[in-house]
Amino acid sequence: MIANNRVMKPLYCYPAYGPNDDQAAHNHLSRDITSTGSVPSMNTKNDAKPIISLREVTRDNLPAILTLNVAPSQTSFVASNAISISEAYFEEKAWFRGIYADDVPVGFLMTYEDPAQGFFYLWRYMIDADHQRKGYGHRAMRLLIERTKTMPNIAEIKLSAVDGAGSPIPFYEGIGFTDTGEIEDGERVFKLFL
Repeated sequence: MIANNRVMKPLYCYPAYGPNDDQAAHNHLSRDITSTGSVPSMNTKNDAKPIISLREVTRDNLPAILTLNVAPSQTSFVASNAISISEAYFEEKAWFRGIYADDVPVGFLMTYEDPAQGFFYLWRYMIDADHQRKGYGHRAMRLLIERTKTMPNIAEIKLSAVDGAGSPIPFYEGIGFTDTGEIEDGERVFKLFL
């Protein structure tokens, strides 16, 4: 696995799910997720908050997802979406989605999930530089948290991050993640208890 930009060994490695796994569980973990957030009752085109959704990355939307980039000061904190998607195809427990504001791709997330072992790790999370500070990151994270709460055996979300100018640590702390005091491959480990 790679956390942010650095290669790291998986914290837990278990055999992949086999062909006899419950199809309903697979469908539950595969579906797109949508939230309207708090939309004013009297919307006009200028004051409505966009609908935030987590959508499957497909052949049709892949080029748009690949063009998303964080600010130049943030590039050392997260790998490109191209690298993330490439890695996901070789990790059976990876789950990844494009983050959308209405029909506009604004970000990307990827997780490493093993509900059978009670393990959930936020592997990658990014919002494009042009779409930061609009609340999309917080709203998409809430969708991910709500999805995680529905998964069996998952009591916490883990992630790792490094300090520095442009670090995502203040964002994660604002969501409710707390520093565990652990260091994994030079990165601080954070947890959010569900």
